[in-house]
Amino acid sequence: MTKWITCLTICVGSTATPSHASNLDVVGLWLTADRDGQVEIRDCGDNTPCGKLVWYDPSKQGGPLDTRNHNPSLRHRSVMHVPIFWGFRRSGGAWSGGNIYNPETGQTFRSKLRHSANGDLIVSGCRGPFCITRPWTRVKK
Repeated sequence: MTKWITCLTICVGSTATPSHASNLDVVGLWLTADRDGQVEIRDCGDNTPCGKLVWYDPSKQGGPLDTRNHNPSLRHRSVMHVPIFWGFRRSGGAWSGGNIYNPETGQTFRSKLRHSANGDLIVSGCRGPFCITRPWTRVKK
């Protein structure tokens, strides 16, 4: 019985939502892992994070237009201020269940966001069982 109570205490304690869970701890300006783009993260209006591209390296594929978008009607829009991610929900100490759009490929992936011990933003993009996880660095103003 003691083992069961200990397990129950640990299990319930580990799934409880911390009091700061609704805080948007990912808000700010982030430099992508390849250092070729900056994404501004803000509140979507529902206390969840949304990100948009606010700077990119103009030498990257696709140039200033969203030419690789799978939707032909969006291929003539600028990549600047294009929504990069949306649809997240808080899951413990991370944000999960969201989507991330890669304008270099025109693809959208399932995504998760979390902080690393050193303060980087760990961004995962997944298609099927395959995921790529990359650290983004906060841009200091």
